[in-house]
Amino acid sequence: MHRWIAGVVLAVALAALPVAAQETTPAVGTNSARFFPPAARFGDEWIQTEEAGLDLPSDIFREGSMAVYAGPDGARITILAYLATDDRVAVRRSWETAGETFDRYRYNLADNYDYQQAERLEAMEPPVGCVEAKRAEGTDDFYSFTTGVTMCAVDPDAILLVAASGAVEDETGVT
Repeated sequence: MHRWIAGVVLAVALAALPVAAQETTPAVGTNSARFFPPAARFGDEWIQTEEAGLDLPSDIFREGSMAVYAGPDGARITILAYLATDDRVAVRRSWETAGETFDRYRYNLADNYDYQQAERLEAMEPPVGCVEAKRAEGTDDFYSFTTGVTMCAVDPDAILLVAASGAVEDETGVT
């Protein structure tokens, strides 16, 4: 009888191991979350629907968080805030790594690539507070919203990636 009970206890413990071994979502970082404005900043009808920590390589980033906002008529804003480590190599790699996420957002825009528009976006001054920026704009291939994606380097160690889909304060795209 004791052997049977021990077998059941062992089976239950082994069944729980994969659950115990699963990684949890990182906590929202207080330093990276400071870049998230209150939802009311975008208008009365906006709400923040999600805020989460990002699972990032610790040799490049010391912290990262994400916030998602929902607005009228299906408009959405996603903000990813990355804080790079102090290592010189990590600073360069952090821009490249965040750029991979920027490219995933950019590739979700419709395949009507406009070279003139790309040149115009590249020639734009970085947004206020950014020392360097990359931008992409187009039509979201799932919802058909005009979508703008901006990646921004903020001195000394932050990278922000903002994707806005639909109208935000009567503006669309990277505006």
